[in-house]
Amino acid sequence: MPFNYTVEPENRLLCMLGSGQVSMEDRYVCVDQILSDQSIDENLNILIDVCQVANCPSPGDISSIIALVERLKSRFMGRVAIVNATAGHVTITNFISFGAERGGNSVRSFYSDSEARKWLCSEMPPG
Repeated sequence: MPFNYTVEPENRLLCMLGSGQVSMEDRYVCVDQILSDQSIDENLNILIDVCQVANCPSPGDISSIIALVERLKSRFMGRVAIVNATAGHVTITNFISFGAERGGNSVRSFYSDSEARKWLCSEMPPG
């Protein structure tokens, strides 16, 4: 499966990992599985790692991916970090995080897993 997820309860983290060729359908299926999995605690941060995804979403897919991130945010109370260090894909990831954030501080993009985890584990500023 091009997109998988795991839960790290000790880190209060839901991790989504994409690899290979990923279609919009693959993204929808993974998010639907996560949202229907009632065993997942809603008080988690989300780490979406797309560094191993071979194909770049089309410009037309950006709004659909933003909507998927927003669906995840509607169930989970934590922050969302999107990790992507692939040349040519980073700009798309930045557009997605900016679009899903909508002026808040709950969605950010990162170049490394360690940077993202550090931010997800830090205390969220008031406001």
